[in-house]
Parts: sequence; C-alpha cells; structure tokens
Amino acid sequence: MARDALLAEEINLRREIERVAVLRRELPPGGAIPEDYRSQGESGLVDMSELLGDKQTLAIYSMMYGPQRQEPSPMCTSLLSAWDGEARDVEQRTPQLAGSRTDEQTERTALLSALTTEHFVLQTANNSTYSEASARSTLYVMALSSSLVAMGFVANSTDLLVPFAAISLPAVFLLGIFTTVRLVESTLESLQYLAGIARIRGYYRTLSPEAARLFAPKFGRWPEAEPPSERFGSALALFGTTASMIAVINNVVAGVGIALLTRFLSLGAPSWLGAVAGIAGALLLTWLFYAYQRWRFEGYEARS
Repeated sequence: MARDALLAEEINLRREIERVAVLRRELPPGGAIPEDYRSQGESGLVDMSELLGDKQTLAIYSMMYGPQRQEPSPMCTSLLSAWDGEARDVEQRTPQLAGSRTDEQTERTALLSALTTEHFVLQTANNSTYSEASARSTLYVMALSSSLVAMGFVANSTDLLVPFAAISLPAVFLLGIFTTVRLVESTLESLQYLAGIARIRGYYRTLSPEAARLFAPKFGRWPEAEPPSERFGSALALFGTTASMIAVINNVVAGVGIALLTRFLSLGAPSWLGAVAGIAGALLLTWLFYAYQRWRFEGYEARS
C-alpha cells in the first residue's frame, strides 16, 4: 500500500509540473529590451545582441559563490560538466552562456593564476635552451675527439692520413658552424624567456609590500639586474658564451686544416708558412664569429 501511495503522489507531481509548464508557455512575450546590454566576455566586452545571434532566447547559467569564496560552487561546475555533452544540440535553438562574478578581486586572482602558469612555462622553456646548448656542445666535442683519435691511428701512414684529414676536418668544421649558429639562437631565445619572466616578476611586486621586497629587481636576473658576465664590458661578455667556446675550438680546427693545406700545396715553402696561415685563418674566423654574434645580439636588443 505504501508503494502504491508513493506512486500515486509521483504521478500527481508529474501532472502538476506539466500544468505549470502549460501556464508558463501561455505567458505573453516579454517586453522589449530597453538597450543592448554589454557584459565582460572571455576576450573582452560583448553585447547581448552578439550573444543572441539569430535566436530569440538566451539561456544564462549564473555561477554561485559562497561567503568569502574565490571559486564557484562545486555543484555549479558539476552541473555544467554534465551539460557540456548536450550543449551543441541545445545551441541549435538556444545559445547558452555561463556567467560568474567579475569583481576586481576575482579578476586579480584569475590574472595571478594565469601569470603563475606563464611563469612556469617560460622557466621550463628557458631550461630547455640550456639543455639544448649542452647537448649540441657535447655532440660537437665528441665528434671532434673521435676524429682526432681516428687520425691518431692512421698517423703512421701518409697515404691514409691525408685523405682522412681531408674528409674529417671539413666535416667537423661544418658541424661546428651549424652548432655555433644554433647556440647563438638558443642564447637569444633564453634572453627572450628571461625578459618575459622579468615582466611577470614586475607584476608580483605590486601584490604587497612584502612581495615588492622579495621580488625586488636586485634579487632577479637579467634584464632586471646586471649579470656578472657584463661587469668587464659586453665585449668580453660575448666571449663567455657557450657559442664562443665552440666557435674558438672550431676555428682552431679550421686553422689546422688551413696549415695542412698550405703545407700540402707548397711543398718547397718553409714550415712556418703553414703555421702562420693557420693562425691567421683561425683569428680571422674568430673575428667573423664575434662580429656575427654581436650583430645578432644588437638586433635582438633593437627589437626588444
């Protein structure tokens, strides 16, 4: 009997719901909207006419916030997650919108969360430039050392040494050029990431007096604080990069190749001629690399 009574009550409830729905459908259309209301959207201000599009009805779900609560009610987010699967079908007749409060504190919290995420992404990307520079430098040094060891094994035979050196030294030199060019670009990418981190740290300093002290420029890195490498001038600082290290080694390899080639082409010439040609070639290549690296850095500073 109890179950039958409950069933009867549920049937009556369904009928009552339908009766109220009929009354709702019989209501006359609402009054005209006095103005095209504007609200804050995900990408800026948006008019209600834009939200309606070519439809006559707009469904708006307003997020609920509890006292002193910075995040919306979990029930709201749960319901929207469940409705997400039906949204595309419903939007064929009625556009949908989920709204939340946009007071200054909420916007500031959202901005801080976004900046924290961006800070993490920039720091991760900056670390990847260090890893790439280390990997490329290691690859070049291993290729060079392997070539030198192999040349040592064939040093007793001129018939083997000359062709082997003619093949391996140019190959190592070309690998060094590609490596140094990429190392310069990696350094510039790192500077770009550090500049982005500095801008975010500048916002951190506005959060509170304590934050201003903890994130003071003097505790930061370039470009907020002068790096130790520039205390003796930017000219010497450019020679302290990983790219400069690999370039100098690669230019010495080129100088050795020039010396051997000079000796091979000028059999009757004095032995010091090859050494002078090799040293001059290495110095010229080092100057060319320095000019290229300085040009790339100055171009970056001009753009930024």
